Amino acid sequence: MVDRRRLSRLRTKAQEGGMVIELKDGSTVVFPKGASLEFCVACWQEGMAAEEGIEYTWHPETKRLKKALENATPGSYAEFSAKYAIIWEEDSY
Repeated sequence: MVDRRRLSRLRTKAQEGGMVIELKDGSTVVFPKGASLEFCVACWQEGMAAEEGIEYTWHPETKRLKKALENATPGSYAEFSAKYAIIWEEDSY
């Protein structure tokens, strides 16, 4: 069993190298910091594809981040949005 102090240290360490997303089921996923930019570009590409009537295919890691954000706790989602300044609405397209 992991104590709270150790868990806090592990979370801090994970944040140094990436983004930590807490999910509603209580689990946590970590992504590299560059994933936020890739996600932003993918959202834009998906919107452009929708305007053209083309189905957009998400890259596996970017899709994993999208799913994590869909299942993120409200606090974790808000923290992600504030820190990485990405405005994304699940049903925007």
